[in-house]
Amino acid sequence: MENVILTIEKNIDGQVNNSQTYVFNIIGMENNNDHINIEATIHGAGSVKICHLPLGEYKVVERTDW
Repeated sequence: MENVILTIEKNIDGQVNNSQTYVFNIIGMENNNDHINIEATIHGAGSVKICHLPLGEYKVVERTDW
């Protein structure tokens, strides 16, 4: 099975607060119909890499309800 790396980058206009946390959900489905729901966080403006994801389509959603 082929794996991929997904990079999520948070860009902020204006002054950056490095103590601010941003939460993202990566949602998808593997070929065997197993659901994938991974939570990732970024502090301030920056990025995070999600490694070893199965090849497929994913939706990245920034959460604001936490």
